[in-house]
Amino acid sequence: MMQQDERQAVLIVNHYHEVLQKSVSGHGGNILNDYGDGSLCAFSSATLAVQCAIEIQKLLQSDPPVPLRIGLHVGEIFFEAGKVMGDGVNIATRIQSLGLANTIPFSKEIFDKIRNQSEFKAISLGLFEFKNVDDPVEVFALDIPIASNTVVSSKEHASGYRHSTHAFGVGDLRFTVYKWLLNTNVPRKGNIQFGLDLKFPTGNYQTVDYFYSDPANPFLGELAPVNVAIQLGDGGTGITAELNAFYIFNRSMSFYGNFFYLISPKDQNGVKSFQPNILPPAAVKLFHETTNDVNSIPDNYTLRVGVNFTFDRWVATADLRYEGAPAHDLIGENDGFRKVGYIFSVEPGIQYKLKTSYLYAFVTIPVDRATIQTVPNERQESITGVPTTTPGHFANWVMFIGYTFTF
Repeated sequence: MMQQDERQAVLIVNHYHEVLQKSVSGHGGNILNDYGDGSLCAFSSATLAVQCAIEIQKLLQSDPPVPLRIGLHVGEIFFEAGKVMGDGVNIATRIQSLGLANTIPFSKEIFDKIRNQSEFKAISLGLFEFKNVDDPVEVFALDIPIASNTVVSSKEHASGYRHSTHAFGVGDLRFTVYKWLLNTNVPRKGNIQFGLDLKFPTGNYQTVDYFYSDPANPFLGELAPVNVAIQLGDGGTGITAELNAFYIFNRSMSFYGNFFYLISPKDQNGVKSFQPNILPPAAVKLFHETTNDVNSIPDNYTLRVGVNFTFDRWVATADLRYEGAPAHDLIGENDGFRKVGYIFSVEPGIQYKLKTSYLYAFVTIPVDRATIQTVPNERQESITGVPTTTPGHFANWVMFIGYTFTF
């Protein structure tokens, strides 16, 4: 096990250095100091620094994944006895220490230089006091979808022992354009909004982790793709149509609704759908014949309707939610392994409004749910004569807690 860990550590360090050198030079930067498991880099502009940081974090999600923290700042530096020093170095280092793995926190000086560029969206994390820095420093982070997913199971490991597999990193990014259908210059109690967006395959759809398949050596693992349910992306570019609506009955009560449908033209992403040694050879052959051995890229949809009840700063919400994935996509083929079906839920929640922000919490509770047959399931049934449905996994409840603010 120790030898396996040492080999993995060497692979991770080599992957880090390869990506670092390629990305920094590709964005006109310079590696000023290399500390083995970290580095200090300089760029000619804040834009190039942020673009490089995003590229590095994306590339480091491929096998073997590297849990890197990056901190960015604009400041003066100087060289003394071959070392790079200055407030710029100190503040960038302190900001980097705030981050989690695969994140990109940066200073207000960086934010001021990229705030008008539409490719970047950032949120303030607040003011922080750092050692050997006189004034508090406002720190920002890129507003990008970060996912941390885990499956704990014995069924995925042929050893029969219970293990966990993980996927952490950037998810698929979306670029959306919205248009109100009714004139917003006229006071109205309600309106309808149409949205159209592109989903880009920025999330790593082939995240791997260790699987343990030998009962005689239950802690000897081998790398393989994690369950499709926790992959960070699906590997396909998608088009989403979205419809939002609201109507205000009075000062205390309002209605809202939302519907979106994600169209995924790409059929499959080439990632194996099952874990090592988990299926007998006959089942592996059958999966291959029915195209169930490779992950699919299905369409997705969600419908929500609800009511808000306002009491001064408090807002209580009650809505109904219907969501799922179909067996047959609107565009393209329907091959590959996919977990499809629907789930109908109730979703009570509460919000507390502050001056420029609000706190919120809501719980999604399923009341009806079902899986349905996929096209590969139908093919398998025609071969074996046995009705087959790919099993789905549903949470008993899901809780969301968050904080939203505006500049």
